[in-house]
Amino acid sequence: MSYSINGGAYSTPTTTTNVNQSIDAPYGGSTIDLKVTARNGVGNSQEATYNYTTMVWTPCNLTSPWVNYNGGYAQAAYTMTSAKIVVMRGLVTGGPAGSSTICNMAAGFRPAMRQLFLAVAYWPGTPAGSGSGRVDVDTNGDVIAVFPVANNWISLDNVRLVAPSSTMTWVDLRDGIELLNGWTSYLVGYQ
Repeated sequence: MSYSINGGAYSTPTTTTNVNQSIDAPYGGSTIDLKVTARNGVGNSQEATYNYTTMVWTPCNLTSPWVNYNGGYAQAAYTMTSAKIVVMRGLVTGGPAGSSTICNMAAGFRPAMRQLFLAVAYWPGTPAGSGSGRVDVDTNGDVIAVFPVANNWISLDNVRLVAPSSTMTWVDLRDGIELLNGWTSYLVGYQ
């Protein structure tokens, strides 16, 4: 196996029995080109090539009173995969009770309709401090925490949404999917 980062010279070929190989790219958005030849007792395969671009994480510009939770946890950020799935990560703290905007995502990352996600959270004063809350992502890009009490921290790691530029399509519950046992679609600005 040998590799090139961002169009540079290919590395010296290495032989390994590992199926997983770690490559240190200098920054998000780096393009890595791989050349791989499989070898066994019979001979060598033809050289295969693969191209991969590492994800670029955009740091969240947090809205006061929200701040990143330190201590080695991921800082609040978002990115988009090649499949046009928007992914968030990070642990934030300092939010009030009720509904509070954590940050705002740039155009192109925002959902077509408001979406909500279950979030792992820490609530002071509850048994073992454990709890859950909700993170909404609005069409204007606002990432909003919804909690009944002031929290010590909330994780953004469950936020995954389809970007408007994706070729994926939603199935509308009003188009022939039958909900059972009294369930109905909320259908008031949410996906």
